[in-house]
Amino acid sequence: MEQARHWYTRAAATEHPEIAPEAAEKLGRLEVQLGDLVEARRWLAAAAGTTHAVVPGRAALTLANLEFNEHQHEKARV
Repeated sequence: MEQARHWYTRAAATEHPEIAPEAAEKLGRLEVQLGDLVEARRWLAAAAGTTHAVVPGRAALTLANLEFNEHQHEKARV
């Protein structure tokens, strides 16, 4: 997983209009799997803010699902 994080981070830093948004989205999903929700939100928000044809919608949906699931966990704790 650390290698994936390393390569996705490098790809996201390229600012390539196709590669960077895809890498940012994948980093966000990877961070969710690793449990780092702060980093996941940061990468998913970055991906959602791009002009890529497909990535922003997917990233925004993943971000919304993350927020929904977190809200459900908070409700269950109360």
